[in-house]
Amino acid sequence: MVFAEVLIGAAGPAGPWWNPEWHARVRIEVDPGGVVRYSKPVEIEVDFTALLKQVGLEGRLDEINLRLVELDRQYSVVDEQVPFQFDKSRDYDSKTNAAGRLLFMCTGSTPADKNRIYELYFDTVGTFRSKTPARIEPQVSVSDNIEHEGQLSIRIATPSATYYYHKGGAGFASLEDRDRLDWIGYRQCCESGGEYRGIPNLWNFHPGEDSCLSKVESWGPLGARLHSWSLDEKWECTWDIFPDYARLNLLKVDGTYWFLYEGIPGGSLEVERDYNVLSTGLRRSIAESWHGDLPAPEWLYFGDDRIKRALFLVHLEDDVHSDQFWQMRREMVVFGFGREYPCCGTYMDLAPAHFIVGFAEDSVFSGVASQVNNAYRPIAVKIGTAEILQQ
Repeated sequence: MVFAEVLIGAAGPAGPWWNPEWHARVRIEVDPGGVVRYSKPVEIEVDFTALLKQVGLEGRLDEINLRLVELDRQYSVVDEQVPFQFDKSRDYDSKTNAAGRLLFMCTGSTPADKNRIYELYFDTVGTFRSKTPARIEPQVSVSDNIEHEGQLSIRIATPSATYYYHKGGAGFASLEDRDRLDWIGYRQCCESGGEYRGIPNLWNFHPGEDSCLSKVESWGPLGARLHSWSLDEKWECTWDIFPDYARLNLLKVDGTYWFLYEGIPGGSLEVERDYNVLSTGLRRSIAESWHGDLPAPEWLYFGDDRIKRALFLVHLEDDVHSDQFWQMRREMVVFGFGREYPCCGTYMDLAPAHFIVGFAEDSVFSGVASQVNNAYRPIAVKIGTAEILQQ
């Protein structure tokens, strides 16, 4: 799955040098892909070692003093403090392999047909010019090794949600919205009243289990990446937590699987008020069970008539496998991508595969669909060739 189609080459004519404290820069242009974007995180892989070679600089990357600025259509700087973070690759070396993921925010609203233009300034360690580090307001916080329902867990807080991730189970036990309503509600007992609940409940990636290991692989002001793998190393995934949604990257599987949401929309199950809506706009009460392959694009959302908020779930790779929904004992909903109705065959076997979970601050279909499209629809990014400051 391509989250950002990256094109290498020219990205517009050279403009004025923003700040001579930096010796090198590269132009980045973001195409919103025909979708209106709202505070959209953009991810691209950047090899600074290769960029430094392009301009003839030798030495170690000064990773502390990266700066990202935004330009207007006349290539004048309009924002000197674009929020970003640089997540090092697993085999990172500041001299020989200064590579990793650049995560930055297209702030505000971006029209569907308007590209955004940025310049990334970088340098080597030990240059004579003093530099002013970027000042970036954190939007994501992480607390590791806290106890939650009997298991060591990771707590991730964002403006839209608070997540509790069981490290041994490699699954979310709690997903609280801005009003602290928990839409999962895992407990250590009571079957559908607690212990069955969770996300993604995929193979043994399930809160309460102890067949996995998990760690915080990276964390910055705009996002955190969790890495989990089974003890036999046959299953592996990462979760990317952004300010407004989370994405599961399923990397390795050893058999068929499903992806489940088993929980309580709006913090409690109310059969008379809770509902789900497909990407076609079809709305159903949770009193109605259903199954069959979801129409493309494969996404839906859950809500409670009392709340102007919805929980959306997206399967990014469309397939022909059956999906299903039912409510269990008036205690929790059971929804599964790739799950047999009523139980319990699994159909999906693709890896890598990707799923998104997030809250939409709306319950009207058009508003939710806009936020879902912002989360999952791909963008295109052009990266220019590196330039060096002409003395």
